[in-house]
Amino acid sequence: AGDAAALTQLHTADAYIVEPGMPTLHGRDAVAGAFGEGFKAVKYSMINIRPELTEWHGSQVFQVGTYDDQFTLQGQERRSFGRYSGVFVRDSSGKWLVARAVVAMDSSSGPQ
Repeated sequence: AGDAAALTQLHTADAYIVEPGMPTLHGRDAVAGAFGEGFKAVKYSMINIRPELTEWHGSQVFQVGTYDDQFTLQGQERRSFGRYSGVFVRDSSGKWLVARAVVAMDSSSGPQ
């Protein structure tokens, strides 16, 4: 929905995020700023996230998978495909949050 504030709240205070085309994000404030600016230019119409491997390690979850999304940028409809890895932790209320994420875009193939 392009709600940067809601997306920001899905990250830990010390989140470490690596996304294509932007500097590494350190902390929730950096996540808020980057996605707030990004959502001004990009409007998503579809996002598919497909986990391939999920491993529990104590109170954390490590996950890798693929994604594809469809969006409008500068009036043009586009798609991107790629892979991600992430570490997720539960907060005191039991909600899962992104602590670490690395996203790698793959322009040579579509969703599998």
